[in-house]
Amino acid sequence: RPAGGEKNLEVMIAPLQGSPVSIGGIKLRKWGSATSAKRISVFLGYDNSSKVTQDEDSQTQAPELKTTNSSITVSLQPGFEKHKTGTERLSPYMGGYLDLSFGTTNKKEENQQPGNKVGYTQTKGSNLGVGLNAVAGFDYYLAKSLYLGTEIGFGVAAKLPMKKTVETVTFDPNGAQTTVSGDSKKDNENTIQLGPNVVGQLRLG
Repeated sequence: RPAGGEKNLEVMIAPLQGSPVSIGGIKLRKWGSATSAKRISVFLGYDNSSKVTQDEDSQTQAPELKTTNSSITVSLQPGFEKHKTGTERLSPYMGGYLDLSFGTTNKKEENQQPGNKVGYTQTKGSNLGVGLNAVAGFDYYLAKSLYLGTEIGFGVAAKLPMKKTVETVTFDPNGAQTTVSGDSKKDNENTIQLGPNVVGQLRLG
């Protein structure tokens, strides 16, 4: 067990699944003493996909059309742990953490316009997440500086949509372009969750 001053990094493992090792961000734990530790998890993710919705046709002069989606997610989870006596290898603890997140989405759907021109509808939005969790768990030390652990918790989380804009580009039969843009609340969804939660994988530190 730690004596104080150690630093831990963690990954998640599920030995019986197809992808036994995973990571949901970088999690660092720093021990101030043998019974107290500060923790922080940081995640930065980017996702981008593109799907062809119409093939180009040289005979009809039809253009290729695509739908693209991209998103960025940033999250930060600072917290603390208070460890109990346990045994030489087993370290049970209680604690809590604050969950902060921010995400953006960008969706662009192309469509065919008169004269086989390409128009589109582009939707850009963002959301803010905030939560507070109380947790309890344990670490079991297999060797010095190597442990397995699990964790359960109870908390509240809210997700709030922020500004969303929609831009539409169309063409008339004469080829003149029209661009319309503005704010939108369509499909905005506020969510609040309260209840227990559990880490579905083992923590390997």
